[in-house]
Amino acid sequence: MYLKGYTVAIGDVWAKKGEGRPHSENSKHYDKLAADLNLFKNGKYLSKTSDHAFFGAFWKMLGHTWGGDWDDGNHYEF
Repeated sequence: MYLKGYTVAIGDVWAKKGEGRPHSENSKHYDKLAADLNLFKNGKYLSKTSDHAFFGAFWKMLGHTWGGDWDDGNHYEF
C-alpha cells in the first residue's frame, strides 16, 4: 500500500463478543484473524469499498478473504 502512495492505519483487529463494535457471529476478529485497514491518500480517509479494490484483489490472490465481497472493503482476513 505504501509503495502505491497510500498510508494505512490498523483498525479493528481483535474483538470480544458483547463488547465494542458488533461483528457477525462467526467474525474472524474474535480469533485475531481479521483486520480492518484504514486507507488514506494525500491525508484523505478513503472509506469506500472501491478504494480498496486493488488491494482486496491482491489479498484474495494470496488465498485470503476480503470483505469487499460483502461491501466491507477495509476488512482483510486470514
